[in-house]
Amino acid sequence: MFLPARAAELWRYRHLVHQLAKRDLKARYKKSFLGFIWSLLHPFLMMVVLAVVFSYVGRFNEGIDHYPAFILCGFLPWLYTATSLASSVRSVVDAGNLLHKVAFPREVLPIAVVLSNLFNFVLALIPLLFYLLVIGVRPDLKLLVLPLAMIIQTMLLVGLALYLSAANVYARDVGVILEVVLLAWFYLCPVFYPPSMVLEQAPGWFAGSYFFNPMAALMVLYRVALMNASTPHLDLRFYTAVALCASGFLLVSGWAFFMWRQRYFVEEL
Repeated sequence: MFLPARAAELWRYRHLVHQLAKRDLKARYKKSFLGFIWSLLHPFLMMVVLAVVFSYVGRFNEGIDHYPAFILCGFLPWLYTATSLASSVRSVVDAGNLLHKVAFPREVLPIAVVLSNLFNFVLALIPLLFYLLVIGVRPDLKLLVLPLAMIIQTMLLVGLALYLSAANVYARDVGVILEVVLLAWFYLCPVFYPPSMVLEQAPGWFAGSYFFNPMAALMVLYRVALMNASTPHLDLRFYTAVALCASGFLLVSGWAFFMWRQRYFVEEL
């Protein structure tokens, strides 16, 4: 089935995607005293830890105004990435019983996981914007690029989630490998250090390829939108276009890979 026809079928099942995403959110906070409040508290608690550690141990805060906010503007997108991929990798395997009983587009399983984490991400952005206002950071018209960054990142995560969830059906150690990859990817993104550090101190070959990492470019874009932060000597429009093309490619190829392998899911599960 061609992708446009498959997309039309997924649209007909949009209510199922909504229900699965809502189920994922409820399961995550089941028997939790604070419930959805953890979506707001967790990033800020992690911000405190990262700000203290990298301010006094790594000294990465030198020359950066509002360093805690700087970290949070990078950590929230990273948290969206890490939780989406870590949860989606098992989305098909965990729904094995459902696959044997009900006919529906299998893609809705990883997509619903990504969308539930997108909801958490949006929730966490609300107190972040309030915090920025409190410390005197006034977002301007550049805030309009925030939806663009979120769309590109969601495309990237859906594509990767489709790849990972399908591959994990056949090789259950994909989840273990993912943990190592996410750790390495975290340090290859400017979460707690400024992108200018890479441009100024890294070898030329590394600095030139660093921002082809879509998450690195997206974190810079998020900070432009939320803090009006600039990175001299970086052509952000070019790297945003690269991130958009990479995300679009991963979305289409991940979807095609998922459709190719899904016919064997029931046998493997």
